This record gives sequence, structure tokens and C-alpha cells, in this order.
Amino acid sequence: MRVKPDQTCAPVRRILTHMPICKVLACSPNFDLAQLRAAVLKTADCEVVCPVSQSDAIRLMEEEHFDVVVICYEYSEEAGQEICDAFKHINPQGKILVMRKSHREAACPDVKETVHALDGPSALIRAVLA
Repeated sequence: MRVKPDQTCAPVRRILTHMPICKVLACSPNFDLAQLRAAVLKTADCEVVCPVSQSDAIRLMEEEHFDVVVICYEYSEEAGQEICDAFKHINPQGKILVMRKSHREAACPDVKETVHALDGPSALIRAVLA
């Protein structure tokens, strides 16, 4: 098709949709800490949701599919275990990562995959994407 001199041709715009590598639920009773971890994981093309409470985390798991749940060391053992159990029930194939502060007991003791907070952001990214 030829464009006549008095016609204008509008440029075609493509909308590129970016698919995240995985969807992560970053759980922490310290919302600022959860958002910091979310910012780190977003640099690795992860989609991250930060619940505002333990009950919000469980509600979100029931409503949306998550590939990975990250549980903060600041949760009590009971709260961490409840989040672990809910995630295992809803998504048995999903990955559960527990953040540990140094060598303190994990919030979810039966989970083998842990990340030490002192190991830095790259350790979190590696653990989520592994």
C-alpha cells in the first residue's frame, strides 16, 4: 500500500509482555523487610507479592498460584509452620525457602532449603531460581 502525500501513517506500536521467571510470595511480619527482598527478587525477573500478615499470606496462596514462598526468620515457629503447611497443601510441587538469621532455628524446621540473611541478596536470588 502506498501512502499518498496528504495522508499520514501512524506508527504501529507493539506491546511487549514480559513474563516473570517465577512468582514468589515473600512473607515477613516486617513488611519493610519483605519489600526489600521483593526488590532484590524483581531484579532477577521474579514477580513478587508481599502479604501484610500471616492470614493474608494464606489467603493469597488460596487465591493465586505461587512457585516459591519465602518465610522470614522473624515469624514465630508456629506462624512459620502454619504458612509452610498451608503452602504444602495448596501447592505440593512448590518451593519453600526459609530465611535464617545466622544460625538461629528456622521458622519452619522441617524445610531443608534455607538462606542465611547474612549471605546477601545474590544468595536469595540463587535459592529462589535454583
